[in-house]
Amino acid sequence: MTDMQKTLPKGWKWVRLGEVADYINGKAFKPSDWSNSGVPIIRIQNLTDNSKPFDYYQGEYESKYHTKKGDILISWSASLGIFVWEQELAYFNQHIFKANPYTEIIDKSYFVYAVSTVIEGIKRKVHGATMTHIVKSEFNKIPLPLPPLPTQHKIVAILEEADNLRKLRQQADEKMKDLIPSLFVQMFGDPATNSKKWEIKSLEEVCIKITDGSHRTPKLLNTGYPFLTVTNINNGDFDYTNVNYISEEDFKDLVKNDCKPLKSDVLFSKDGTIGKVIEIKEEKEIAILSSLAILRPSPNLINSTYLAKVATSDFFINQAKGKQSGSALRRIILRSLKSVKIPLPPFPLQQEFAKLVEDIETEKQRQAESRKKLDELFQSLMQRAFTGKLVS
Repeated sequence: MTDMQKTLPKGWKWVRLGEVADYINGKAFKPSDWSNSGVPIIRIQNLTDNSKPFDYYQGEYESKYHTKKGDILISWSASLGIFVWEQELAYFNQHIFKANPYTEIIDKSYFVYAVSTVIEGIKRKVHGATMTHIVKSEFNKIPLPLPPLPTQHKIVAILEEADNLRKLRQQADEKMKDLIPSLFVQMFGDPATNSKKWEIKSLEEVCIKITDGSHRTPKLLNTGYPFLTVTNINNGDFDYTNVNYISEEDFKDLVKNDCKPLKSDVLFSKDGTIGKVIEIKEEKEIAILSSLAILRPSPNLINSTYLAKVATSDFFINQAKGKQSGSALRRIILRSLKSVKIPLPPFPLQQEFAKLVEDIETEKQRQAESRKKLDELFQSLMQRAFTGKLVS
């Protein structure tokens, strides 16, 4: 049964995307058109990733290629998605439609929510396939459920309320990311200036062991004991997405050679991507490659949470590199790492910081669960909204 054969509530009807909006494809800007100043050019990467830089155009293009705050943009090549432009005047590139809904028959916000549901359906159907783009003629034929305008307004009001809850949760999560670094500076000051005049110690003086992982790569397997490299550390945690495994025999051999981190150790990436850090908070049956260094804090002298946080600072990393900030150095040696000097606040203060960090991490986990539930609620409302089960 096709979508347009499915039964809808009384007063609803099936329409095609081409019947409810006008779609303008963007201008085919060439790299030679790009500049470092002028009017921003919106490319698909600028829609899908806010961190991507813009290219600019210094000339003039007809107004149909202009987009302003509040306009609806749809990426239809390589990456399908619908977006509401939140910035000021810009030009939009090819492979992006600017959608102008016919507001006499469809609410603008209803259009955005409904099309996003349609796009997710298309993504599921082509999952695993190589999809380059959807041609406009086919895009125009895609079916959409259309209730009367008063019903659309009711649906939008409910979805916006749920969506706003998700956005508030996201804003709180973003602020939470800055809380631990801010707390560190408040309690200990900037390690580069040591404004609180703490005692200065070398890393070798505050650790009972500084070593690295295996300098040989054992036979890699699909199961067994995790064998971690720098690529398996992301955002201060382990990432087992593409992890390799080793046999029990190889694991025991690496344990003998001190290539197994212990609880309260701090791992520091010293090869490739320098400066990834993770605190080992519980005993784990893992072994590591030499791209990771093991920093084992001296008990009652330095707390592993404090050490992990100070090790993420540019002050620490630049010392380890032995060169100025911005160096292209891709590998550091243990001797350089051992000589890094850090402020050493009183141990009780470090412990207090560690407890506060633990409380913050617990709250972040609670917030993650809340975010998951809000996302599930929103998706449930979306499914009900466009089948006529949300409002009558």
